[in-house]
Amino acid sequence: MTEDRQNQNQDQNQNLNQNLNQNQNQNQDPSQDEPKHHHDMNLADELGIEDIYDPMVGMDGKVFCTAGRDAPIAEFTDDFLILHPPQKPLDESNRAEDFTLRVDDRNILLDEFGSPKKIPAATYKGCPIYYSGERVPGSMTSYAVAIAHDGSLHALYFDHGRRLTAKDVYDFRNKSEAGELSNFQEIVCDI
Repeated sequence: MTEDRQNQNQDQNQNLNQNLNQNQNQNQDPSQDEPKHHHDMNLADELGIEDIYDPMVGMDGKVFCTAGRDAPIAEFTDDFLILHPPQKPLDESNRAEDFTLRVDDRNILLDEFGSPKKIPAATYKGCPIYYSGERVPGSMTSYAVAIAHDGSLHALYFDHGRRLTAKDVYDFRNKSEAGELSNFQEIVCDI
C-alpha cells in the first residue's frame, strides 16, 4: 500500500508540475520569449556604453566613440565622421544628406530667408559682392560676383586668370581697408 501511495503522490506531483508550467506559460508576456533585436534598443544600450571610462566601442566592423551614455555617439568611417543620437536606435537606411541650393534668376545664391547672399562689407569699386550660384567644379565652393550699379553681373579674377571664390573675397576683404578689393593689383574685374 505504501508503494501505491508513493506512485499516487508522484502522479499528483507530476500533474501539479504540469499545471504549474501551463499557468506560467499562459501568464508569461510573449515579448519575453523573443530575443531583443537591435532595432528595439537605443544605440547607447546596443553598444553597451555605461560611462565615460571606455569611450571607444566597436560593433559590426565599425568604430564608435562617445563621452558617456547621454553624449552624441561619433561613428568613424573612411571618409566621414557621423554623429548619432544615443537615445535612438542606429538607423543606417538614410545615411546621406541632400543639399539643395537656391539661386535667383540672376544666378545669385540665396540665403535661408530667400535673399541674395552678400559677402558683408566687401566691394569692388564701390559695388557689392555676392555669392554666385556657380560652383568650383567638384566642390561646394561658390565663385564671387560683383553687381555693378546698373545691375549687371561681373566675375572677379586674379590677374593670372583664376576666378575668385567667396573665400578668396573674404581673405582679401580682411586684409583691406573698408573691404574695398579694387585696391589689390592682383584682382581684375571689368566694372
